[in-house]
Amino acid sequence: MKRCSANPYKGSDSFIFVSYCPQDRRFVYPIIESLSKYGYRLWHNEGITAECEWNEVAADHMSLSSLCLAFVSETAVASHNWRREIISALQEEKPLFSVFLEETILSPGLKMQLTENKYIFAYKYLQISKLLDEVSSAHELKLCLGVQNPLVTVQLPIFYNEPTLKNPNMTISLSDEWFETDGRTEQTEYVLVRQPTAEAIPINSGYLHVGKEIERMKNSYVISGNLTISRTHFFIKKENGVYMLTDNNSKNRTYLNAPPDDDTNPLPPKVSIELKDGDTIRISKGIDAIEFIFQAFKLEVTS
Repeated sequence: MKRCSANPYKGSDSFIFVSYCPQDRRFVYPIIESLSKYGYRLWHNEGITAECEWNEVAADHMSLSSLCLAFVSETAVASHNWRREIISALQEEKPLFSVFLEETILSPGLKMQLTENKYIFAYKYLQISKLLDEVSSAHELKLCLGVQNPLVTVQLPIFYNEPTLKNPNMTISLSDEWFETDGRTEQTEYVLVRQPTAEAIPINSGYLHVGKEIERMKNSYVISGNLTISRTHFFIKKENGVYMLTDNNSKNRTYLNAPPDDDTNPLPPKVSIELKDGDTIRISKGIDAIEFIFQAFKLEVTS
């Protein structure tokens, strides 16, 4: 089974519990990915591994979450697990935000529970961008908004289509065309991805300074607790559309695309070297070494 590119949130900040029926995931995952890329912290049931007990893990995350985002469909309301999650959210007095993927017949009790809280009909929007604008404007979700994650890939539903998921009775009107962009273009931007934590570091305004001190008036990434890092160890600067890497005469040197234990070929100080997508940048050596990957991503731009 293909996994959602937006990993379930792990951390102590406010997050959204996502409730959906697995049979709907080809429509739910692109929305989760879009929200996660925008910066929302979401937990969904891909965070439950095979060795875990579903009831306990789901209940724990529902209790810790700030609200429940429920995707509603005919298959969802027929799902025992989905209904238990909704009941749990109400018992925990969590704010409930429902997204109806299709016209759905609800029992009187479920209709009362869902429509007493905020809800929207996804299938009435012409494109996903319109839906996301509406979801993003909901003040209930603002508490769970963090920093944008450009490394999340937003897939189309067809990417998640599998024979086991085909349901001839489904009437969901969403399609691959519905998930396409609306008046948006893509441009390539770059980030440094720290290893092994996968922290994405933006190169704002075409400049990034990396070291153990903040450089005034510049975009900086500060590394603390490592005595081998210089004040300004290296910097990246965009020049004529090309990103250049420069070692700032650091004491323990900067290495480009060097094997982990190879310290024989550091970059010459104060000499700018062109960076390419996928390049590995290592600073210092041995157990104190820190590694980054220079990585491209596609940024949506509204025209």
